[in-house]
Amino acid sequence: MANVDDPVAGRPPAEPIAGPDPSAISPPAYDAARVEALEAYYARTNPILEQYKDDFNAIVEDEGYRDFQRKSRESYYDMQKRVAAEREAEIPESEKRLLGALDERLSKFEPVLKDYASRAEAETAKAKEASQEFARKETEYANRLVAEQKLTSEEVNELAEYAMTLHQKSVKDGNPRFVGIEEVYKRVYGRAEAKVTAAKPVPRSQRAVAGATGVPGASRTIEDRSDLAKPGGVTRHILGVLNNQRKTG
Repeated sequence: MANVDDPVAGRPPAEPIAGPDPSAISPPAYDAARVEALEAYYARTNPILEQYKDDFNAIVEDEGYRDFQRKSRESYYDMQKRVAAEREAEIPESEKRLLGALDERLSKFEPVLKDYASRAEAETAKAKEASQEFARKETEYANRLVAEQKLTSEEVNELAEYAMTLHQKSVKDGNPRFVGIEEVYKRVYGRAEAKVTAAKPVPRSQRAVAGATGVPGASRTIEDRSDLAKPGGVTRHILGVLNNQRKTG
């Protein structure tokens, strides 16, 4: 019969429950970066918290002070609500109705404004894409000119500067447009190549007809643009074109 006073009397003792082996628990890995970040955070925030140490201690240790802080905070928020209500009450009813009517009318324009903003964003994105595509084509064309040994890198840079001058002029004239290296190359070299190609020797039988006035048998002077292939020839030609543009207005 079991002992009421000692219900476990006569039973074999329970086996002790084996706990974790302290030696088997590995300490956490040391994270130097985390420790450094914590130390930096402490160094940054501790001087600020030190200024309010007495306030924190009072809130933690004194229930009465905590209650005072709560009521003061609630009173402050209530005061803000009261001031806002007083300002609202100072607005005449007629102005309130006017403001309400204005808000209602302006709300009708909201879809229009959103549509305008979306179209403006689309135009901006389109212009950006066009600019990037233009720059890509310009780069490819410039690289092709150098690879085909039609121009040197320095001459390509001169064409780019000339193209920028033409672009700035278009902006000044109120008709802005992109001016690329390809356009300038064809304008400068295309004209020169056409004139050099057209300059054929004058037959002997036609020299009297083609001769200069007062010089029997002499042929007319043909403009030679072969100097464009010489170093600095592009720069001299571009400067000459710009000077002619200034003289002609």
